[in-house]
Amino acid sequence: MERKRYYAPGELASEVGISHDTVLRMIHSGRLYAVKLGPRTYRIPLGSALAVFAPHEIAPGERTALEPGAGDAFFDGIASEESSTVVSAGVERVGVIA
Repeated sequence: MERKRYYAPGELASEVGISHDTVLRMIHSGRLYAVKLGPRTYRIPLGSALAVFAPHEIAPGERTALEPGAGDAFFDGIASEESSTVVSAGVERVGVIA
């Protein structure tokens, strides 16, 4: 699996050989952690993707997206290119695995 920090559902589907719809079903059912950026926009952190599709690739002690707070800094710090206003207020976490 190519190591990117975050994947769009279609990218992840292509990487692991499943359909885009299957990835979305996994997110909605809670089997795959994702961050909802908009009404139809999700991003899946690398740690979440590895935990589900390639758990053998997670190094001992490596922090994954399944841990509380992992990845928050990336999304909380997204700023508009036109100003320094943080635009993370609309970020919603979905598919959290407890």
